[in-house]
Amino acid sequence: MRVMLVSAFYPPILGGAELQAQSLARALDSLGVRITVLTRAVSGAAAHEHDRGIEIFRAIKTIPLGPLWGVTYMWNTHRWLRRLERKWDLVHSQQVGLHSWSALRVARLLGRPCLVRCSSFGEGGDLATMHAQRFGGQLVRELRAAARVVALTESGAAEVLRYGIAASHVRVIPNGVDLRRFRAQPWPQVGEAEPLRLLFVGRLSREKGLDILLQALTMTRPRGRFRLRIVGTGNERASLHAQATAADLGSMVEFCGAQSNVVAQYAWSELVVVPSRFEGMPNVVLEAMACSRPVLGTRVNGTSDLIADGRDGWLVPSEDPASLARALDALANSRATLAGVGACGRSTVEGAHSIARIATIYSREYAAMLAEPPNRRP
Repeated sequence: MRVMLVSAFYPPILGGAELQAQSLARALDSLGVRITVLTRAVSGAAAHEHDRGIEIFRAIKTIPLGPLWGVTYMWNTHRWLRRLERKWDLVHSQQVGLHSWSALRVARLLGRPCLVRCSSFGEGGDLATMHAQRFGGQLVRELRAAARVVALTESGAAEVLRYGIAASHVRVIPNGVDLRRFRAQPWPQVGEAEPLRLLFVGRLSREKGLDILLQALTMTRPRGRFRLRIVGTGNERASLHAQATAADLGSMVEFCGAQSNVVAQYAWSELVVVPSRFEGMPNVVLEAMACSRPVLGTRVNGTSDLIADGRDGWLVPSEDPASLARALDALANSRATLAGVGACGRSTVEGAHSIARIATIYSREYAAMLAEPPNRRP
Protein backbone atom coordinates (compact mmCIF):
# COMPACT_ATOMS: atom_id res chain seq x y z
CA MET A 1 0.00 0.00 0.00
CA ARG A 2 1.48 3.34 -1.06
CA VAL A 3 0.21 6.57 0.48
CA MET A 4 1.06 10.17 -0.39
CA LEU A 5 0.70 12.26 2.76
CA VAL A 6 0.34 15.95 1.89
CA SER A 7 0.86 18.35 4.78
CA ALA A 8 1.16 22.13 4.80
CA PHE A 9 4.22 21.84 7.02
CA TYR A 10 6.34 18.99 8.35
CA PRO A 11 9.33 18.83 10.70
CA PRO A 12 11.77 20.51 11.13
CA ILE A 13 8.84 22.94 11.54
CA LEU A 14 7.85 22.10 15.12
CA GLY A 15 4.17 22.58 15.83
CA GLY A 16 1.45 20.26 17.03
CA ALA A 17 0.06 19.59 13.55
CA GLU A 18 3.52 18.98 12.09
CA LEU A 19 4.56 16.60 14.86
CA GLN A 20 1.24 14.76 14.56
CA ALA A 21 1.90 14.27 10.83
CA GLN A 22 5.39 12.93 11.51
CA SER A 23 4.22 10.65 14.29
CA LEU A 24 1.46 9.21 12.09
CA ALA A 25 3.82 8.75 9.13
CA ARG A 26 6.32 6.86 11.28
CA ALA A 27 3.65 4.65 12.82
CA LEU A 28 2.23 3.82 9.38
CA ASP A 29 5.73 3.05 8.16
CA SER A 30 6.11 0.60 11.07
CA LEU A 31 2.96 -1.17 9.83
CA GLY A 32 4.49 -1.62 6.38
CA VAL A 33 2.59 1.19 4.68
CA ARG A 34 4.86 2.93 2.19
CA ILE A 35 4.64 6.65 2.96
CA THR A 36 5.75 9.55 0.79
CA VAL A 37 5.41 13.02 2.32
CA LEU A 38 4.85 16.10 0.17
CA THR A 39 5.12 19.41 2.00
CA ARG A 40 6.25 23.00 1.65
CA ALA A 41 9.87 23.92 1.11
CA VAL A 42 11.61 25.08 4.30
CA SER A 43 14.75 27.19 4.37
CA GLY A 44 17.69 25.18 5.72
CA ALA A 45 15.97 21.80 5.40
CA ALA A 46 16.75 19.20 2.76
CA ALA A 47 14.43 19.29 -0.23
CA HIS A 48 14.49 15.50 -0.47
CA GLU A 49 15.39 13.04 2.26
CA HIS A 50 14.44 9.76 3.90
CA ASP A 51 13.29 9.16 7.47
CA ARG A 52 13.24 5.41 8.13
CA GLY A 53 11.17 4.11 5.21
CA ILE A 54 9.49 7.48 4.63
CA GLU A 55 10.46 9.55 1.60
CA ILE A 56 10.05 13.29 2.16
CA PHE A 57 9.75 15.93 -0.57
CA ARG A 58 9.88 19.51 0.75
CA ALA A 59 9.06 20.76 -2.71
CA ILE A 60 5.97 22.98 -2.65
CA LYS A 61 7.17 26.52 -3.33
CA THR A 62 5.12 29.70 -3.46
CA ILE A 63 5.40 33.29 -4.62
CA PRO A 64 4.59 35.38 -1.51
CA LEU A 65 2.79 38.14 -3.36
CA GLY A 66 -0.95 38.63 -2.77
CA PRO A 67 -3.15 36.06 -4.51
CA LEU A 68 -0.11 34.61 -6.28
CA TRP A 69 0.74 32.85 -3.02
CA GLY A 70 -2.39 30.70 -3.11
CA VAL A 71 -2.29 30.13 -6.87
CA THR A 72 1.34 29.00 -6.84
CA TYR A 73 0.75 26.86 -3.74
CA MET A 74 -2.08 24.95 -5.45
CA TRP A 75 -0.30 24.76 -8.79
CA ASN A 76 2.92 23.39 -7.31
CA THR A 77 1.04 20.87 -5.17
CA HIS A 78 -0.77 19.69 -8.31
CA ARG A 79 2.49 19.54 -10.27
CA TRP A 80 4.33 17.48 -7.66
CA LEU A 81 1.45 15.07 -7.13
CA ARG A 82 1.52 14.37 -10.86
CA ARG A 83 5.30 14.18 -10.92
CA LEU A 84 5.29 11.63 -8.07
CA GLU A 85 2.18 9.73 -9.18
CA ARG A 86 4.06 6.42 -9.50
CA LYS A 87 4.83 6.56 -5.78
CA TRP A 88 1.26 6.52 -4.48
CA ASP A 89 -2.03 4.66 -4.72
CA LEU A 90 -4.04 7.11 -2.60
CA VAL A 91 -3.51 10.57 -1.20
CA HIS A 92 -4.01 11.66 2.40
CA SER A 93 -4.37 15.42 2.96
CA GLN A 94 -3.39 16.08 6.58
CA GLN A 95 -5.32 19.36 6.84
CA VAL A 96 -8.06 21.15 4.94
CA GLY A 97 -6.17 23.76 2.94
CA LEU A 98 -5.39 24.86 -0.57
CA HIS A 99 -3.36 21.70 -1.06
CA SER A 100 -6.53 19.68 -0.38
CA TRP A 101 -8.10 21.09 -3.53
CA SER A 102 -5.08 20.00 -5.57
CA ALA A 103 -5.03 16.57 -3.94
CA LEU A 104 -8.70 16.01 -4.74
CA ARG A 105 -8.30 17.16 -8.35
CA VAL A 106 -5.26 14.98 -9.06
CA ALA A 107 -6.78 11.95 -7.32
CA ARG A 108 -9.95 12.32 -9.38
CA LEU A 109 -7.93 12.75 -12.58
CA LEU A 110 -6.01 9.54 -11.89
CA GLY A 111 -9.02 7.57 -10.61
CA ARG A 112 -7.52 7.18 -7.13
CA PRO A 113 -9.07 7.79 -3.71
CA CYS A 114 -8.38 10.83 -1.55
CA LEU A 115 -8.76 11.16 2.22
CA VAL A 116 -8.95 14.66 3.74
CA ARG A 117 -8.40 15.12 7.47
CA CYS A 118 -9.77 18.18 9.28
CA SER A 119 -7.21 19.21 11.88
CA SER A 120 -9.25 21.80 13.82
CA PHE A 121 -12.82 22.95 14.23
CA GLY A 122 -14.94 25.86 15.38
CA GLU A 123 -14.39 29.56 14.72
CA GLY A 124 -10.73 29.19 13.75
CA GLY A 125 -10.94 25.66 12.40
CA ASP A 126 -10.02 24.35 8.97
CA LEU A 127 -13.48 24.52 7.44
CA ALA A 128 -14.52 27.89 8.86
CA THR A 129 -11.20 29.49 7.91
CA MET A 130 -11.30 28.11 4.38
CA HIS A 131 -14.96 28.99 3.86
CA ALA A 132 -14.33 32.60 4.90
CA GLN A 133 -11.72 33.13 2.20
CA ARG A 134 -12.43 34.39 -1.29
CA PHE A 135 -13.70 31.42 -3.34
CA GLY A 136 -13.40 29.40 -0.11
CA GLY A 137 -16.97 28.16 -0.34
CA GLN A 138 -16.21 26.49 -3.64
CA LEU A 139 -13.07 24.89 -2.21
CA VAL A 140 -14.98 23.51 0.77
CA ARG A 141 -17.64 22.08 -1.55
CA GLU A 142 -14.85 20.21 -3.33
CA LEU A 143 -14.49 18.11 -0.17
CA ARG A 144 -17.66 16.28 -1.22
CA ALA A 145 -15.46 14.53 -3.79
CA ALA A 146 -13.26 12.98 -1.08
CA ALA A 147 -13.56 9.25 -0.52
CA ARG A 148 -13.16 9.97 3.19
CA VAL A 149 -13.29 13.11 5.33
CA VAL A 150 -11.82 12.56 8.78
CA ALA A 151 -12.87 14.50 11.87
CA LEU A 152 -11.04 14.20 15.18
CA THR A 153 -14.18 14.22 17.35
CA GLU A 154 -17.90 13.56 17.12
CA SER A 155 -18.64 17.28 17.36
CA GLY A 156 -16.12 17.85 14.58
CA ALA A 157 -17.93 15.27 12.48
CA ALA A 158 -21.20 17.13 13.06
CA GLU A 159 -19.52 20.31 11.76
CA VAL A 160 -18.30 18.45 8.66
CA LEU A 161 -21.84 17.27 7.93
CA ARG A 162 -23.12 20.85 8.06
CA TYR A 163 -21.01 21.58 4.99
CA GLY A 164 -22.96 19.05 2.96
CA ILE A 165 -20.51 16.15 3.07
CA ALA A 166 -22.19 12.73 2.96
CA ALA A 167 -22.26 10.94 6.31
CA SER A 168 -21.16 7.71 4.61
CA HIS A 169 -17.82 9.32 3.79
CA VAL A 170 -17.14 10.82 7.24
CA ARG A 171 -15.01 9.03 9.82
CA VAL A 172 -14.00 10.00 13.36
CA ILE A 173 -10.34 9.21 13.99
CA PRO A 174 -8.71 11.03 16.91
CA ASN A 175 -5.11 12.14 17.25
CA GLY A 176 -2.60 9.77 18.77
CA VAL A 177 0.55 10.00 20.87
CA ASP A 178 3.77 8.02 20.76
CA LEU A 179 3.71 6.19 24.09
CA ARG A 180 7.33 5.07 23.70
CA ARG A 181 8.55 8.65 23.52
CA PHE A 182 6.08 10.12 26.00
CA ARG A 183 6.45 7.72 28.91
CA ALA A 184 4.97 8.01 32.39
CA GLN A 185 7.34 10.29 34.31
CA PRO A 186 8.23 10.04 38.01
CA TRP A 187 6.49 12.64 40.12
CA PRO A 188 8.79 15.60 40.88
CA GLN A 189 10.19 15.88 44.37
CA VAL A 190 8.96 19.24 45.61
CA GLY A 191 8.34 20.56 49.07
CA GLU A 192 4.91 21.62 50.29
CA ALA A 193 6.12 25.18 50.66
CA GLU A 194 7.38 25.40 47.08
CA PRO A 195 5.20 27.01 44.40
CA LEU A 196 3.02 24.62 42.41
CA ARG A 197 4.71 23.89 39.08
CA LEU A 198 2.56 24.85 36.09
CA LEU A 199 3.47 24.18 32.48
CA PHE A 200 2.16 25.69 29.25
CA VAL A 201 3.31 24.10 25.98
CA GLY A 202 2.16 25.51 22.68
CA ARG A 203 2.29 28.19 20.04
CA LEU A 204 2.24 31.72 21.43
CA SER A 205 -0.79 32.86 19.46
CA ARG A 206 -4.26 34.07 20.32
CA GLU A 207 -6.12 30.77 20.00
CA LYS A 208 -3.93 29.15 22.67
CA GLY A 209 -5.18 31.58 25.33
CA LEU A 210 -1.92 32.15 27.22
CA ASP A 211 -3.00 35.75 27.87
CA ILE A 212 -5.98 34.35 29.77
CA LEU A 213 -3.71 32.19 31.93
CA LEU A 214 -1.48 35.17 32.73
CA GLN A 215 -4.55 37.20 33.70
CA ALA A 216 -5.78 34.32 35.87
CA LEU A 217 -2.47 34.20 37.73
CA THR A 218 -2.96 37.81 38.79
CA MET A 219 -6.26 36.76 40.38
CA THR A 220 -4.95 33.83 42.44
CA ARG A 221 -4.51 34.23 46.16
CA PRO A 222 -2.05 34.46 47.72
CA ARG A 223 0.24 35.68 44.95
CA GLY A 224 3.39 33.66 44.42
CA ARG A 225 1.97 30.19 45.09
CA PHE A 226 2.58 29.15 41.44
CA ARG A 227 5.53 28.94 39.09
CA LEU A 228 4.76 28.83 35.37
CA ARG A 229 7.05 27.62 32.59
CA ILE A 230 6.04 28.64 29.07
CA VAL A 231 7.43 26.40 26.33
CA GLY A 232 6.94 27.52 22.74
CA THR A 233 7.33 30.41 20.34
CA GLY A 234 4.94 32.51 18.31
CA ASN A 235 4.00 35.94 17.05
CA GLU A 236 2.53 37.04 20.39
CA ARG A 237 5.64 36.40 22.46
CA ALA A 238 6.51 40.09 22.86
CA SER A 239 3.00 41.13 23.87
CA LEU A 240 2.68 38.22 26.30
CA HIS A 241 6.03 39.02 27.87
CA ALA A 242 4.93 42.64 28.22
CA GLN A 243 1.67 41.50 29.82
CA ALA A 244 3.54 39.38 32.36
CA THR A 245 5.92 42.24 33.17
CA ALA A 246 3.12 44.79 33.56
CA ALA A 247 1.26 42.42 35.89
CA ASP A 248 4.41 41.94 38.00
CA LEU A 249 4.48 38.20 37.26
CA GLY A 250 8.20 38.17 36.45
CA SER A 251 9.16 36.07 39.46
CA MET A 252 6.42 33.52 38.70
CA VAL A 253 6.69 33.16 34.93
CA GLU A 254 9.55 31.84 32.80
CA PHE A 255 9.50 32.07 28.99
CA CYS A 256 11.57 29.06 27.89
CA GLY A 257 11.16 29.28 24.10
CA ALA A 258 11.12 26.14 21.98
CA GLN A 259 12.54 23.06 23.69
CA SER A 260 13.88 19.98 21.94
CA ASN A 261 13.33 17.82 25.03
CA VAL A 262 9.74 18.61 25.90
CA VAL A 263 9.42 15.38 27.92
CA ALA A 264 11.81 16.88 30.48
CA GLN A 265 9.45 19.83 30.83
CA TYR A 266 6.50 17.55 31.49
CA ALA A 267 8.62 15.68 34.05
CA TRP A 268 9.35 18.98 35.83
CA SER A 269 5.69 19.96 36.03
CA GLU A 270 2.86 19.09 38.41
CA LEU A 271 0.00 20.51 36.33
CA VAL A 272 -0.25 21.28 32.61
CA VAL A 273 -2.55 24.19 31.77
CA VAL A 274 -4.22 24.38 28.33
CA PRO A 275 -6.28 27.64 28.30
CA SER A 276 -7.23 27.50 24.60
CA ARG A 277 -9.97 29.52 22.94
CA PHE A 278 -10.46 26.75 20.37
CA GLU A 279 -8.68 23.55 19.36
CA GLY A 280 -8.72 20.54 17.07
CA MET A 281 -7.37 17.86 19.38
CA PRO A 282 -4.33 19.32 21.14
CA ASN A 283 -1.16 17.26 21.20
CA VAL A 284 -0.16 18.90 24.46
CA VAL A 285 -3.10 17.26 26.25
CA LEU A 286 -2.21 13.82 24.88
CA GLU A 287 1.48 14.29 25.64
CA ALA A 288 0.84 15.49 29.19
CA MET A 289 -1.51 12.60 29.90
CA ALA A 290 0.98 10.14 28.41
CA CYS A 291 3.63 11.57 30.77
CA SER A 292 1.16 11.07 33.66
CA ARG A 293 0.62 14.77 34.22
CA PRO A 294 -2.89 16.09 34.94
CA VAL A 295 -4.32 18.77 32.66
CA LEU A 296 -6.38 21.83 33.48
CA GLY A 297 -8.00 22.78 30.19
CA THR A 298 -10.87 24.76 28.78
CA ARG A 299 -14.17 23.30 27.71
CA VAL A 300 -13.56 23.52 23.96
CA ASN A 301 -13.81 20.99 21.15
CA GLY A 302 -10.94 18.51 21.28
CA THR A 303 -9.78 19.22 24.83
CA SER A 304 -13.15 18.32 26.33
CA ASP A 305 -13.19 15.14 24.23
CA LEU A 306 -9.97 13.98 25.89
CA ILE A 307 -10.49 15.01 29.51
CA ALA A 308 -13.12 13.52 31.79
CA ASP A 309 -13.59 16.40 34.23
CA GLY A 310 -12.39 15.36 37.68
CA ARG A 311 -11.04 11.97 36.62
CA ASP A 312 -7.95 12.59 34.48
CA GLY A 313 -8.03 16.39 34.47
CA TRP A 314 -10.26 19.41 34.91
CA LEU A 315 -12.21 21.70 32.60
CA VAL A 316 -13.20 25.36 32.95
CA PRO A 317 -15.02 27.68 30.53
CA SER A 318 -12.88 29.25 27.83
CA GLU A 319 -12.04 32.97 27.98
CA ASP A 320 -12.92 33.07 31.69
CA PRO A 321 -9.82 34.00 33.71
CA ALA A 322 -11.79 34.17 36.98
CA SER A 323 -12.92 30.54 36.64
CA LEU A 324 -9.39 29.51 35.70
CA ALA A 325 -8.00 31.32 38.75
CA ARG A 326 -10.50 29.62 41.06
CA ALA A 327 -9.56 26.22 39.63
CA LEU A 328 -5.85 26.94 40.09
CA ASP A 329 -6.41 27.95 43.72
CA ALA A 330 -8.49 24.83 44.38
CA LEU A 331 -5.87 22.55 42.86
CA ALA A 332 -3.09 24.22 44.83
CA ASN A 333 -5.09 23.43 47.96
CA SER A 334 -5.45 19.75 46.93
CA ARG A 335 -1.93 19.27 45.62
CA ALA A 336 -1.65 15.72 46.97
CA THR A 337 -4.34 14.50 44.54
CA LEU A 338 -2.55 15.60 41.37
CA ALA A 339 -0.32 12.54 40.92
CA GLY A 340 -3.29 10.16 41.05
CA VAL A 341 -5.21 12.16 38.44
CA GLY A 342 -2.12 12.14 36.24
CA ALA A 343 -1.94 8.35 36.47
CA CYS A 344 -5.57 8.13 35.32
CA GLY A 345 -4.67 10.25 32.29
CA ARG A 346 -1.90 7.82 31.35
CA SER A 347 -4.42 4.95 31.44
CA THR A 348 -6.78 6.92 29.21
CA VAL A 349 -4.26 7.47 26.43
CA GLU A 350 -2.96 3.91 26.66
CA GLY A 351 -6.46 2.65 26.00
CA ALA A 352 -7.57 4.93 23.19
CA HIS A 353 -4.87 7.24 21.86
CA SER A 354 -1.64 5.40 21.17
CA ILE A 355 -0.32 6.41 17.76
CA ALA A 356 0.11 2.73 16.90
CA ARG A 357 -3.63 2.20 17.37
CA ILE A 358 -4.51 5.31 15.35
CA ALA A 359 -2.19 4.26 12.50
CA THR A 360 -3.89 0.87 12.40
CA ILE A 361 -7.27 2.56 12.02
CA TYR A 362 -5.95 4.67 9.13
CA SER A 363 -4.36 1.68 7.41
CA ARG A 364 -7.66 -0.20 7.53
CA GLU A 365 -9.47 2.82 6.12
CA TYR A 366 -6.92 3.08 3.33
CA ALA A 367 -7.46 -0.58 2.45
CA ALA A 368 -11.23 -0.08 2.37
CA MET A 369 -10.86 2.96 0.10
CA LEU A 370 -8.64 1.09 -2.32
CA ALA A 371 -11.09 -1.81 -2.43
CA GLU A 372 -13.97 0.41 -3.52
CA PRO A 373 -14.61 0.44 -7.27
CA PRO A 374 -13.58 3.80 -8.77
CA ASN A 375 -17.05 4.30 -10.23
CA ARG A 376 -18.53 4.14 -6.72
CA ARG A 377 -16.26 6.84 -5.38
CA PRO A 378 -17.55 10.43 -5.25
